[in-house]
Order: sequence, then structure tokens, then C-alpha cells
Amino acid sequence: MADEEEDRAIRMGQLIARRMTGQLSPDEDRELDDWLAESNENRALYNELLTDSGADYIHDLARIDDEAEFQQIREQYDGRQKPALRRMIPYAAAVAVLALAIGGWLLLVDSRLSPVDSVAAEEILPGGNRATLTLADGRVIHLDEAQTGIVVGTEDITYTDGSWVMGNEELRMENEKPILNSITTPKGGTYQVTLPDGSQVWLNANSTLKYPSRFSGDSRDVILEGEAFFAVSSRPSAIGNHPLAAGKGPKAENRKPTAERLPFRVLTPGQTVEVLGTQFNISAYPDESATKTTLVEGKVRLLPASRPVQTGPGSPISDEPVVLSPGEQAVLHNGTFTAQQVDVSSFVGWKDNNQFLFHHISLREILLQLQRWYDIDVDFGSVPDKALYGEISRDVPLSQVLTLIEEVSGITFELDGRRLKISE
Repeated sequence: MADEEEDRAIRMGQLIARRMTGQLSPDEDRELDDWLAESNENRALYNELLTDSGADYIHDLARIDDEAEFQQIREQYDGRQKPALRRMIPYAAAVAVLALAIGGWLLLVDSRLSPVDSVAAEEILPGGNRATLTLADGRVIHLDEAQTGIVVGTEDITYTDGSWVMGNEELRMENEKPILNSITTPKGGTYQVTLPDGSQVWLNANSTLKYPSRFSGDSRDVILEGEAFFAVSSRPSAIGNHPLAAGKGPKAENRKPTAERLPFRVLTPGQTVEVLGTQFNISAYPDESATKTTLVEGKVRLLPASRPVQTGPGSPISDEPVVLSPGEQAVLHNGTFTAQQVDVSSFVGWKDNNQFLFHHISLREILLQLQRWYDIDVDFGSVPDKALYGEISRDVPLSQVLTLIEEVSGITFELDGRRLKISE
């Protein structure tokens, strides 16, 4: 019986590791969920693997060479941990073994590691709530870093807590006819904006969203450069400025305001995303070769831009629209759309949990994210072609992230001021 229990523990440990790397099949995902639902103890063990204690187990077990050393570490932890947590050894061992087998980078949760010698002593801190609001007449408002976002109303702009940003008279003058304003986050900045229709947008670092002072016409259009998560409103009350909402217009029988009459569109270089009520993430940075649209819920349709930005000689945009269902991602690269199933959490973790979620992400993409969030300059000339796995808070200093990458990948970094390069 004991052997059966340990075999199952090892099996569950393998599934836990595969979930953290985004490699679970649907059947395996259900198998792990069933195990978690069996008891609170199973859930507690699962959560423990994500804590410092779990990281201790995995860091030590990943270094063992033989059975005798494994038993020595097991006795060490059995002697100091409460009995309920001793069951975790087989799970942690399975995670550690699988991590080594796939060359992965797992469970980056040990916040007690000190910076390696190659990283400069002066800490580079993570980003925060930073953004500027630029009005159509050129005025620039530096938004409060103590706030998380703004709400664009028909008569004023406020912070999310209701305090004032811009007031009535100025905004009424702007709203005489719709004009484009923009909100921009710098490197190391993030901010949220609620648009006039009630739709919410979370901007990641180094991004710009251009939006009208009020929506009018046959669609709700915004322009994105960079990365943002959208929660689009389709409530009738969200489109009260449209003539149909006020009972105007030539067709009285079609007065009822619906999202279908005012589709929401996100324009980026090379593509237009049409949505109704839905949640999705778009990453469209100019320094990356691909634009990625990831759907969380609802449905979106991707269309080629009418005047696409060419990414290379003779690279036409496909004429075929792409329709995404939840859990799918469309990648626009060299003028061609491709769609695939993805682990959605990997692409929205920055917004949902303020985490870096690197699930089989190339080192170059990881360093691009670090460059934007920590406001550093990366020398990409010597970046190896290597994919890594890992999860870590975006609240930690840069040195901690670099330490973990160095520890598991063998890569050595050098930081000169705010310039980062790979030493070999």
C-alpha cells in the first residue's frame, strides 16, 4: 500500500511540474484537478510546492546524484518539518527530476537568494503605476503613481478612486467633436484606463493606447502600440452616446442599442481585431517580430490591416480573417496569421497576478520583458537560442530574476549601470 501511495505521489508530482510548464494534456489536467479536489490536504501540499519550503525541497533534490544522498536529504527535511508536510518529498522529487529531464526552469519562488557577484550591487527596482495622458491639444498630464488607473467619462476624467484628473469645462469643449487622446506607459510603467463605453484596458510597460474622447460612428476604435489586456463592454448602457441609444435615426424599429451595431476594434500595425463582449490580450511591440492576440473569453475576429506595415520584402498580409475561440492565440508574423491553442495564463499573468510566467519562452523574449519592466538596455548580440520555464513575481528586484536565470541556465550576466549583457 505504501508503494502504491508513493507511486501516485510521484505521478502527481510529474503532473504538477507539467502544469507549471504548460505541457499538460486535457486528460492530465483533469486528472490533476481530480486529485486536488479529493482533499484539503492535497490542495495544501500543492500550494506548499509554490512556497519557500517547496523551493528548498526542489533546489536540494535537483542536485542529488544517488539514492543515498536522496535519503540523507529526505531525513534532513523529515526531521525538521511537521509530519503533514513529509508527504511532499515524493512530489518534490518528481518535480525536480522532470525539471532536469526537460532542461526546464521551475518554481522560481525562493525570494531569499542573494544577487550573484556579476550583477551590480546597486539594485534595479521593478516598475510601478506610471503613465502620462496626452490630450489632442498637446497638453501632457503626468498621472498619479499612487493610483492604478483612470476613468474617462463624458464630463470628466477621474482616477479609479473617484478623485479628479480633468474637469468638466475643458472636457465639454473637447467633446464637441470626438478627438484622439492617448495614454502612455514608459518602461517600468503600467496603468489601467476605463474608456467612455465602460470597456477596461490594462496597459503593460512601454505601451500607448490612443482612444477618442467619446465613441461615435459605426464602431468603437482604439489604436494600440505595445501590450494591453482588454475587457470589452457590450452593455447597452455603454453606448449611450450613439444616436440609436437616444431613439434617433431613420429606422425606429432598430433603435435598441446593441454591441453588434457598435463593434469594438483594436488597430495595431498589420491587423485589426474586431470584438463584441470579450476579454483578450494583444502584444504588438515594434521591437518584436510577431504580434500575438490571446483570447481569454468570448470571440474575436482578426482582419488584415488595410495598410499593413511590411515586416520584410514581399511579405503580404493574408486576406483571410482568423476567428479565435477561448484558449487560442493568433500570431501575425511576416504577414501571415497562424492560430494555436496556448496556456492563456502565460500571456495574461502580468495583468492577473503581476507575475512573469515564462512557459517555454525564448531567452530573447524574456530579456525583452525585463528590459521594459526594469527600464534597462539589453545587449542582444550574444543572447543564445534557449527556451526557459519559470514563474516569478514582477515585484522583485532585477538582481533576483537574473540570479535565478544564472543558477539554472549556466548563463552569466554583467550589469554596467542599466546596461545588461551576457558575459559569455
